[in-house]
Amino acid sequence: MKEKIIPVRIGLILLAFFLGGIGVHGAWAQSDCGITVSYFSVLPSEVMVDGVLHKKVQVVVNNPNPGFGKRFYFVFDGGSRTEETITYEYGGNTEVFLVPVDVGIITFIDVNSPACRVDYVPNFTPNKCTFNFDQYIDLSAGDCYNRTVTYSVSGDVVIDSVAWLRNGNSTPVHDQMSWVNIPPGNYKIYFYDENGCEATTQLSTCTSSAEAGQDQNLMYCLGEDDTLNLYNYLTAGVDSGGFFTSDFISLDSFEASSLTYATEGVFTYYYIAPATLQIPDTSQFTLQVRDCSECAYELISASRHCADPEVIELTIGGGNLTDTTFRATLPDGATVTQTFFRRFGIDFPHYSDTLELYVQWDTPAGICDSTLRISPVANPMIHINATEIPAEEDSVRIEVSIDRGTAPYQLDILVGDQQEYVEMGSGETRQITLEQASDTAILIALDEQGCMGTDTLIFTPDCLRPVVDIVHDVCETGEGQIVLDNSHMPAGTQIIWS
Repeated sequence: MKEKIIPVRIGLILLAFFLGGIGVHGAWAQSDCGITVSYFSVLPSEVMVDGVLHKKVQVVVNNPNPGFGKRFYFVFDGGSRTEETITYEYGGNTEVFLVPVDVGIITFIDVNSPACRVDYVPNFTPNKCTFNFDQYIDLSAGDCYNRTVTYSVSGDVVIDSVAWLRNGNSTPVHDQMSWVNIPPGNYKIYFYDENGCEATTQLSTCTSSAEAGQDQNLMYCLGEDDTLNLYNYLTAGVDSGGFFTSDFISLDSFEASSLTYATEGVFTYYYIAPATLQIPDTSQFTLQVRDCSECAYELISASRHCADPEVIELTIGGGNLTDTTFRATLPDGATVTQTFFRRFGIDFPHYSDTLELYVQWDTPAGICDSTLRISPVANPMIHINATEIPAEEDSVRIEVSIDRGTAPYQLDILVGDQQEYVEMGSGETRQITLEQASDTAILIALDEQGCMGTDTLIFTPDCLRPVVDIVHDVCETGEGQIVLDNSHMPAGTQIIWS
C-alpha cells in the first residue's frame, strides 16, 4: 500500500491567518460583537453589467460567537436584505461576487443577529481597461430559428475570447462574436479583450411561444356522420395558423372543414400556429373512425405523471354520437361515470401489476360491456444511476445514466462551486470529469414532462483528515500536549510533525 504523508503545521498557519494572509485588501474590520472581515480580495478584472462597472470580490468573514445558523450576508450602502440575498458560512472563502465600483460601504451582518454587523470601506478605484460593445439582431428571416445576433466593439479594442452561457448554465455553448441561427433561450455573454478586461451583457430571444390550443381526441361514426369540421374543435383564443396531415401536408380551409371517411382507422392532424418572434406551437387532433353500431371499447392511452405517480391516467374510446359516457368499476369496487375520449385518473399504486377495468354503457340493443386489461405502467419518477470511476489525481469521474421518466433529460452536476450541464437521451450513459473540489456531488435531472429526480454521490475522500484533540491549552515549554486519533486511518499511514 502506498504510504500517505500528512504534515501537521500549526504555528506558522495560525500566524499567517491572523495576520490576514496574502491578498488582503483594505483595512481590518471588526465589530463589537466579534464579526470580523479577515480577508478581502479584489480580483484584477472588472465586469460591465447593464452599463455599471463592477469589481470581483472574495472574502473570509469570521465570528467566534455566531448566531444559530452560523452564517452571514452583506448589503451595499445601507441597503436591506431581500429574497435574492445570498448567505455564506463563517470561516471559509465565499464564491466570487460582484460589487459596483461606486459602492462606499459593504456591511456584513449575522443572519440570526442582525444587530451583529460590521462595515467595510472598500475604497474601489476603476481600472483603466473598460470597453463598450454594440449589438445587432437580424430579423429579416422572420422566425425564431433563423435569427443572427452580432456584437462589435469600438475603438482599438481587440477581443481575445467570447463565452455564451445559455439558460443559467455554466458551460459555454458558443465562442464567437456572431451567432447565425441562434437557438431560442436566455443568454449571458462574456467578452474578454487582449488586456484581460471583461464586459458582459444579457440577451433573450424567442422565449415565449405562440398558442395552438389543447390536443383533442375525436370520434367519427361510419354511416352516421356526414362531414367533420376540425375548426369546430379548436381551443378558444388560439393564434392564427393552419391544419396539416400526419405527413405535414397542408390542408386548405375547405378540406379541414369537410372531412369524410369510408373505412375505419385512426387519423392524425396537426394545427400549427406560426410566429415571427415567438416559438411556433402545435396541437394534435387524433380522430377515431369506427363503426359505432358495434359494441367495442378501445384503450387510447394509459400513463402516469410525477405530480401524482400512483394514479394511472386513462383515455378510452367507444360509444357513438348520442352515447358519449360509460360506467367503469374501479379496483376498490366503486362505480364511476366517465366520458369517452376524455382523460380520467384511477388510483392504482401497483407499478408492476395489470389493471383490469370493467366498463359498460347502455345501448338500444342492451348493455355493451367489456373488461379492459391495462398492462403495467411504470413509475414515472426519474431515477439517476451515478457511480464514481477511477480518474486522474485531484479529479473525479462520474459515470451517469437516467431511466424512467420521459427522455430527453437535462442533468446538472454540482461538485463544490463547479456546475456541469449535460443533455441525455434514453438509455444513454455519460462520463463527466471534474476537479474534486468537494467529496460530494449533487445530481439534479429534469425530463421532458418537467419531472425532477435527484441523487447524491459520495466520492472517495481526496485526503485524510486526522482528528486532533488539544488536551492542554497552556502554551509554555513542556506544558502543551496534542493527542492525534489515527484509529480511522489506513494501515501504513505516516504522520510527520513539523
